[in-house]
Order: sequence, then C-alpha cells, then structure tokens
Amino acid sequence: MSLALLPFEYEAESSRILSVHKSKPFEELREPVVSISEEASLITGITDEMVAGRSIDPAQVAAIVSEADLVIAHNAYFYRVMVEKHWDCFKAKPWTCTLFTINWLREGFSAGKLDYLRTQLGWFYDGHQAFELVPHCWTVWRRC
Repeated sequence: MSLALLPFEYEAESSRILSVHKSKPFEELREPVVSISEEASLITGITDEMVAGRSIDPAQVAAIVSEADLVIAHNAYFYRVMVEKHWDCFKAKPWTCTLFTINWLREGFSAGKLDYLRTQLGWFYDGHQAFELVPHCWTVWRRC
C-alpha cells in the first residue's frame, strides 16, 4: 500500500487554492499482508521488494490529517474504505471525490481517469503511485 498526502490551503468562499505546501509532502509504503499481484505492480509500479519490511507511522498520518478540514481523493469511494481500515483519523473527516464531483467534460476532457488527464495535460505518466498523482489522489485541504 502507498499513502501520499499533500496539504494545501484554500479559500472556501471562492474555492480558490491559495497555497500548496510542496515542502510538506508525506509519502510512505506499507508491506501488505498478501503479495502484490503482477497486475497491481503493472498499474502502480510498486513491487513486493519495494514494500518489504515497510510500515506507515499512524501517528504521522494522524498529525497531518488532524489539521485538515477536508480530504480529497480521485476515486474517494474506493480509497476512503481502504485508508479508514488502517487509520481511524480519516473517519472523522469529510471527503470529496475529484473523479465523480468534477464534470470533466465541461472542463474540456472526455474522461476523468488520471492517466488520461495527466497525458492530456502533458505530464509524464509512469505508473499509478499515490504521490505521482498528488494533488489529484491524496490531498488534504485546509481552509483559511
């Protein structure tokens, strides 16, 4: 499992992002109970060797999430269930989903899949690791 968090501040009234705290990224890997499938490795680029012996400090996660007003994830309906199994701090926070709450067609894109969006924006896409997708995948918003 990979977890990446990137805090930023926004203005609630206008929904404008005021600042992204690029100096405060959090990215960690955790060794799963079962071996990573070949399909998952092809999608994420993460292998069993990369996660061997790795864990994610729940205190670090809780400290970051405690400062957030909102958690945003691309496909939050999938990711929320996963992270709430491991870190209770996510249960108390409101979530929103950029995959389903943004009208990607109105934004000029024919689909909302991250690999497609990244390609359309001219960003290099090499797997589906969480931090490579931030701010779209795991984002912690803080109101100003």
